[in-house]
Amino acid sequence: MFLSLKKRILRIYFFKKIILFLKLLIYKNSYSFYLSRGDQRMIERNYKEAILCYSRSIDLNSKNLVSFYKRGEAYIFLGNYSSAISDFTKVIDFNKLIWYVYLQRGIAKELNGDYEGAFDDYLKNLEINKKCPLTYKLIALSKEKLGDKKGAIDACTKSINLSRKYYGAYRERGRMKMDLGRYEEAIDDFDNEIKNDPNDYEAIILRGICYEKVSNFKKAYFDMKYANQLQNKKESTSSFLKDNIKLYTQGK
Repeated sequence: MFLSLKKRILRIYFFKKIILFLKLLIYKNSYSFYLSRGDQRMIERNYKEAILCYSRSIDLNSKNLVSFYKRGEAYIFLGNYSSAISDFTKVIDFNKLIWYVYLQRGIAKELNGDYEGAFDDYLKNLEINKKCPLTYKLIALSKEKLGDKKGAIDACTKSINLSRKYYGAYRERGRMKMDLGRYEEAIDDFDNEIKNDPNDYEAIILRGICYEKVSNFKKAYFDMKYANQLQNKKESTSSFLKDNIKLYTQGK
């Protein structure tokens, strides 16, 4: 009796082990396994491996929109914008109501030099989601590149009205006003940007340049000095910004 019970327990134990093994085997050959592995490679910034994982996930399930979308993101990180656009387009072909895919495809098009195509995608995004401050900021940058400075400033204003604490919109509007010689207005925008993000060294540098333009050299100096401290924490700074930092921290 005892021996029979022991055999039953062992059979149940081994049966559960076999079931667990089969589940693991099935999972390792499923699209979700490679999708999860691709996500891990993205966290590790191993974008080439991430693309291989997402591609395998797509091979196992060609209607797997998440893998197409995430592979598109990985392609952007590698600078392969055409492939990213292709993947985002496949997602849109399946479902035309996912607003953030239009946003990503627009970014990929803009990085690829297709400013009009990017602008069209941002507008399609707005048709689905009218309350995204990032979209208006991207529209502003596209309009600026297409030569519509006034329209660009208006789009930045819409972004700010949706979220006054959204990083970047005040800075971009200030930069555009600065380009038009509206230095006092630009300073106000840079002030608001720096309130939102005290470490926005680009806004600090640009505000310093505007202070110089309105002959407030003392404030210009302090902005450039502070920006010089922040610059060392950044991976890169444009030569234009670096030159203006040197101008005030090392003397003309």
